Amino acid sequence: MFTNPTDLKMTKSDLISASATAAQLKAAIEEYYKEGTGIGSNIAVNMTWFDANGTETTNQTEAVMSVYYIKVLKLITGKSVSAITVLKTTTKATITVELPDKV
Repeated sequence: MFTNPTDLKMTKSDLISASATAAQLKAAIEEYYKEGTGIGSNIAVNMTWFDANGTETTNQTEAVMSVYYIKVLKLITGKSVSAITVLKTTTKATITVELPDKV
């Protein structure tokens, strides 16, 4: 659930797997950024894997953590989102969200 910082309207994304690729995450959330938020922007999403030592890795079998970076491709003033709420269903993954003002 994304909370629009302008009108505080909440928008639900599509379901997202804890092991989603960057493309799958983008597909699940891009509607929030494109429509109805006043942002009207496409986004870029990339993912970086980290091993148990916190070192970036390209080997998925060594990865213990995935970090997704969402970039708004339109220059805006202010934040693109004021809150993101994760509603876990069946995953045991630990999910942490850093908002735009922290990244």
